[in-house]
Amino acid sequence: MRLKRVQTRAISEHITLKYWRDNFGLQRTKTPDFFPEWQESLPSLSPQSES
Repeated sequence: MRLKRVQTRAISEHITLKYWRDNFGLQRTKTPDFFPEWQESLPSLSPQSES
């Protein structure tokens, strides 16, 4: 059985920010509360030593 060689490319070569702006209305925002969950007090991802 002979295998075909497959060429791969980074997705960024085909989908650019311009593509997202033109097709999905992507817009820059400077609103500080755009992702409020990022500012919540979330538990640590790594264990912390207790003093």
